[in-house]
Amino acid sequence: MAALAYLGPGFLVPILAGRTGAFVRWHTAQGFVLFFLEAVALGAAIVVDATVGRIPWIGLLVMLVLRVGLLAGFIVVSAVAFVKALAGERTELPMVARYTKHVPGAVGD
Repeated sequence: MAALAYLGPGFLVPILAGRTGAFVRWHTAQGFVLFFLEAVALGAAIVVDATVGRIPWIGLLVMLVLRVGLLAGFIVVSAVAFVKALAGERTELPMVARYTKHVPGAVGD
C-alpha cells in the first residue's frame, strides 16, 4: 500500500483506504510532497513555455531540455521510492524529506 503513494495522485489510495500504520503514513506524506513538487514544476514549465518558449529555436531547445529533464528526474525519483517502499525500507528522498516533516499526520524517524 505504501508504494502506491509514489504513483502521482496515488498518495490518496492509502488515505482513502484508511491505512494508519506509521510506515504507510510516512510514505504517503512523502508521496504527497513529491506530487506537490511535480505540480509546482509543471506550473513553472508552463510559465517558462509562455515566455522563453516563444523565442524561435532557442525557446524550443530550452523547453525540450526542461521538460525532458523534469520528466526523467521525477520518474527516476518515483521509481526508486516505489521500489524502496515495496522492499519495506524508508528512504528519504532528496528535496522531499525536509518538507515531509511538515505534513500533518506524517511520522518522523
